[in-house]
Amino acid sequence: MNKDKKQFLMLLSGVFMLLSAGCRQSVDMPPVIVSKVACLLSSQNNVFELAGVSFRCYNADTRQIATLEVSFLVFTDESGGNPLYGSNVVTASVDAPLTPGETGVFEVSLDQRLALIPTKPFYIDCFFVKKAVFADGSEWSDPLGTYYWGSPL
Repeated sequence: MNKDKKQFLMLLSGVFMLLSAGCRQSVDMPPVIVSKVACLLSSQNNVFELAGVSFRCYNADTRQIATLEVSFLVFTDESGGNPLYGSNVVTASVDAPLTPGETGVFEVSLDQRLALIPTKPFYIDCFFVKKAVFADGSEWSDPLGTYYWGSPL
């Protein structure tokens, strides 16, 4: 290989490593800690009528959180089955005003997507905070669900 090609490949390798480190850095140190997630058939905060998902969230950051975007899978039970119209992947935005060190309980409604009225809670898996938007307008994101709660499918 000639010298120019070697230098080009070295430069390209360096750029790739920098970009990889930058992408990884954006999901390091999640600003929130999420509790075990539960499907409920009655809302504790009047967020839904038929079914919803409840989760507890702790703000581990130094900034105040304004909203969270969460994503998760919904199954009829642990063996599978989709109780929703369309995809069983749910993404929802939640108003979550949390000061640093504060914990809150939040709910996401499933009512608008239900294909059936549930008689028992659904199985929720792979729950993760996709994005946290802070009061100052800055954001943290985990678009791939690196920090998910649940078991892999």
